[in-house]
Amino acid sequence: MGSPRSPVLRLGAALVALAGVAGCAVTPGDEGTSTERAAPPSVVELGTGAGHAALAIAIAAASRPGAGPLGTLPDEWTWIDEPDSRCADGTPTGFAVNVHPGAAHLVLFLEGGGACDNGQDCWVSPTAVNIASGYGLSQLASEPLLDQMLFQRTEAGNPFADASYVFVPYCTGDLHAGYGVATYEIEGEPFLTHHYGAHNLDLDLQTLGGAFPSVDHVWLVGQSAGGFGTLFNQAFVARAFGVRTDVIDDSGPGIGVSGYPPSWNVRLPPDCDGCSGGLQPLFLYGRDTYPGTRFGFLSFQVDAVLPGFYGATEQDVVTWLGQYEQSFATLSNTRSFVAPGTGHVVMGGTLDDAAKAAVFTWLTQMATDDPAWDSPQPPPVIPTPGPPVRL
Repeated sequence: MGSPRSPVLRLGAALVALAGVAGCAVTPGDEGTSTERAAPPSVVELGTGAGHAALAIAIAAASRPGAGPLGTLPDEWTWIDEPDSRCADGTPTGFAVNVHPGAAHLVLFLEGGGACDNGQDCWVSPTAVNIASGYGLSQLASEPLLDQMLFQRTEAGNPFADASYVFVPYCTGDLHAGYGVATYEIEGEPFLTHHYGAHNLDLDLQTLGGAFPSVDHVWLVGQSAGGFGTLFNQAFVARAFGVRTDVIDDSGPGIGVSGYPPSWNVRLPPDCDGCSGGLQPLFLYGRDTYPGTRFGFLSFQVDAVLPGFYGATEQDVVTWLGQYEQSFATLSNTRSFVAPGTGHVVMGGTLDDAAKAAVFTWLTQMATDDPAWDSPQPPPVIPTPGPPVRL
């Protein structure tokens, strides 16, 4: 088989699977893109684990004597409203925090969940999560991602068990990258759509930046669409906290040179002249700008979703991922973990004990600056060539 064609970003029906489970006119919104907060964030306590919805109570941060950063209680999930943020449907959202007293490390997690850039894919047959529903306390209270391995303090081998956590939800369809307000016409009716992923994260970072004085190391983590979001946002997270910011990107590769949908109005690092060209130059900018930080990329040998994202065959994506991961050998502090078999999102999936232990070992080596940290490769798997996957 010859060399595959160049990877091109194609937003389409497969994108809803980026959740990690199995002609547009850009118009200014009435609220604009101001990051000045109209009111202080409010705080909602969620409790510690499964079934935490029953424990939810509304409470003001100022009325919590002895509480930790942002009015939180130790090792419990707390929802923080950001009144000036916007989901795609125009409703405000926020973020959740789980504070470990005295933690030196902070895990900032970007949720995944597809992408969209037109009325059909955003509103009629949604290819991105939480577009019409928005995201607030009710969604967080039943959020399965809070129970994944990364956030389990009692999980043996979890190198982030003693870290504080931030969960940034995804309801904008723009890979956490947008500052755009688009009007999509559906059957003659206009649908105002806020692609405000970067706008929302910038508001979150204003609140979070000074809230963790004991933190000296931030881990920017994303899965699938959130993994792509880590590429857009490392520079902004690093500047907000002023400390070393490493990246763990699960299944959101820096592959592609086709630019981005105009309706997203993506927010890019201001000192990166080439980043408008696509995900590949954006990835390389991050590695060139922060060579002293570590970048870890996780994937399956055969990705079950990315063929639809790129509008390519399964074999094309296998080849591109292989080339992408092999290029890490020329980049400092950049490694990959390739899980055997077929799937999408390594850390968010159901792993057997051996696979989970292997992931934790690799993450521990990354987190401790172990010089033995490497890119382990499973036995080769040759997928069966076929048409593009359209889920």
